[in-house]
Amino acid sequence: MQAFHDRFDRVDATIAMLPWVSTAQGEIPDAELERVYQANKSRFMSGARTELEVLQVPKKFTDAETKAARDQAESLVRRARAGEDFAQLASDYSEGPGADEGGVVKRSFRPDEFEGEIASHIVPLQINQIADAFQDQTRFVIVKRMPPDSATAPGNIRIAQIVVRIRADAELAAQQLEDLKKTVARARREGLGRAAAAAGLATFNTGPFETGSVPPALYAAPEAAEWAVNAKQNEVSTVFISDDQFVIAQVTRQRAAGVAPRTEVTAQVRQLAELDRGVGLAKGRADTLARMLAAGTPIEQAAPTVGATLFTVAGTSRDAPDQRISGAPELIGALFRTPAGKTVGPVRAVNGWYFARVDRSAPADTSMLVGLKGQIVSEILERRQRSFLSAFLTDLRSDAKVKDLRGQYTNAN
Repeated sequence: MQAFHDRFDRVDATIAMLPWVSTAQGEIPDAELERVYQANKSRFMSGARTELEVLQVPKKFTDAETKAARDQAESLVRRARAGEDFAQLASDYSEGPGADEGGVVKRSFRPDEFEGEIASHIVPLQINQIADAFQDQTRFVIVKRMPPDSATAPGNIRIAQIVVRIRADAELAAQQLEDLKKTVARARREGLGRAAAAAGLATFNTGPFETGSVPPALYAAPEAAEWAVNAKQNEVSTVFISDDQFVIAQVTRQRAAGVAPRTEVTAQVRQLAELDRGVGLAKGRADTLARMLAAGTPIEQAAPTVGATLFTVAGTSRDAPDQRISGAPELIGALFRTPAGKTVGPVRAVNGWYFARVDRSAPADTSMLVGLKGQIVSEILERRQRSFLSAFLTDLRSDAKVKDLRGQYTNAN
């Protein structure tokens, strides 16, 4: 019944919003930051999170290997420009995504999504024109600009591509892998940062990421993120091998699902504290508006006198509130408790003060529940099942005794 009302009850209202006051407020004392953190703990809930220190080492290639890949790519460009079917060449020779579908990329791109040298090769292309082969890290790429289809936004670019990878010399790759295995052994004694520095290499930190997700820095080696699920604090991985690089990771921080510690959300807490101060500075105008409304001044006349923004919301619900008030759950709750014609406020929210006159209150007709009950019950059950399954899988992973030995037995090439 509650889910039914959350979805189908409706309110129309006239809203006056006094935003927080932005000023140069100076340093915020630690005690104030702690108060704001404690008051907003529910905003910092998350699933289990892991943080990794990562060493990425590009694969080494000889000039001869690079030249062989370049020559093959340039040969394919000549063949395509001479009239051979680009899609068939992609199917026969490309080592990139979508090769089986003629190399067509399944989305279009805004011109500003391409950067640097890549942009210089792609953006100037005319429809059906083929760019010169260009090197992108450990591969050469050939791009053809495709005609727009029905899903292509105006001004966007649609492309197909052929990818030719540089093939590493087996002995060179094996030697590089052996050297990195020594780095792993040293990292397990001294830490990855020190071991990398001793080899003249630099590491980086992924930042916290949730179980089941892959941080952007590890898109090339998602196995490292998978490994982290079962790894322990300070554990060092084996060497993961991707097409372009070798990757080693060490767990630097782990925490269970729940409220993030303040040290992990310092920036967010500081932002909330600044907002909290700014909302406090607007209290004087909020009190003035409250007195005017209490004296009978219509909200449409009173709001402009104190610089409040006035707007209306129509047919808003608890489940899907108007975006302009979605950040003020305190106001949304008050709207559904207030009879039509009455005024609400002042309501303090994270970004300012709200006042509202309820223009229409329309509770849902409960007779509708007969036809919708099965659907609503099914949706509630599905949410509970997803939550249970996620927790169940997390428990299974934490108890599983699994070791990833791919790095030891996979050929470096």
